[in-house]
Amino acid sequence: MTQRFDFVFSYWMFAWYIVYMLSLVPYNPLLFMILAGVGNMFEVFLVKLKDPRMFFIVNLFIKILPIVSLIRTPVKLVDIQAGFVFFFAYLLWMFINRQDWMKVRTPLTDFIKDKYPSLLNGYEKEDSLGPKGASVDHKLWG
Repeated sequence: MTQRFDFVFSYWMFAWYIVYMLSLVPYNPLLFMILAGVGNMFEVFLVKLKDPRMFFIVNLFIKILPIVSLIRTPVKLVDIQAGFVFFFAYLLWMFINRQDWMKVRTPLTDFIKDKYPSLLNGYEKEDSLGPKGASVDHKLWG
């Protein structure tokens, strides 16, 4: 799988934070940033990271500082709904680029793949955009 920055949802979250802080969108990303931060905490505690300092520095700037700056802002139902639309847009982007979002390599997904392969539920086939055995009609892509 090609590893590009636009395939990593954390960077999408950070971009959402920036456009929110610039008042270009009214939807508060706080709840989704917290959820993403919790996911990153699992990575820190469950996974032996190759370079924990870099992981911490990156997450400090793209998760921790944004969460701290938003912590006193209210999260409304419309913000949560916008978060799901935002995630759907990410999934659509991954589909358009013929990428499986379950295969975006992170320390956590590598850990799960190594320690608990059954949790991936058949997502080990490289050319699949779905469960093992599912196929994609590549004629759709030209």
